Amino acid sequence: MNKNRLTALAISAVLLGAVAPVMAGTTVSVATTLDVVNIEAGKNGFTGGVQGSPPFSPAFDIQLSAGDTFDFTIGFLPGQQLTINNLEMIWAFSYADQQTDVNGTGSLSLLDSAGNALYTTNMKTDTEGSVHFGQYFYNSDFPSLPASVTFNGLHYVGTVNSYLDPAVTVRNYSSPAFYYTAASVPEPETYALMFVGLGLVGFIARRRQT
Repeated sequence: MNKNRLTALAISAVLLGAVAPVMAGTTVSVATTLDVVNIEAGKNGFTGGVQGSPPFSPAFDIQLSAGDTFDFTIGFLPGQQLTINNLEMIWAFSYADQQTDVNGTGSLSLLDSAGNALYTTNMKTDTEGSVHFGQYFYNSDFPSLPASVTFNGLHYVGTVNSYLDPAVTVRNYSSPAFYYTAASVPEPETYALMFVGLGLVGFIARRRQT
């Protein structure tokens, strides 16, 4: 192959690379319904919490790869609402079937009865624990939040930026959860211990189901 031919091929490769489309991730949407009477006070060390299908309905089983966006809505039963005084932390997420820390970017909205956003957090990027996806948010993540907040559902939208274990490229998610902490506030180190304990509980439950 002569020099001119090699040069032409190199130029073609550069041009093709320049116009090749970047593969965007998929948005995976999940909408669940929750009867708020199933929220348990003090569950797993939080002020209130609930997880699993049931009581979340309908059940789902999805996959998320790096680059995919998790569009997750929790709606309460018609006529139901939840009032939280002095909200400190709130978390809507799903457990996964494999362990690895995950880096994500997203935001959380508290919804009215029509599904409109009442309060939405700022967008944030962070790395969370090993057996779930769905970032947790503090009251300081909201631009403004009243001391007493009443809402009819939640909407989390977050993108999986990366799984930190290179051996994990995709995970299955099928176990929704909702937790919050209000009023009496643990120190950040206590939160970290809560998240570790909660992750172990979820992982053990998933392994037993398998």
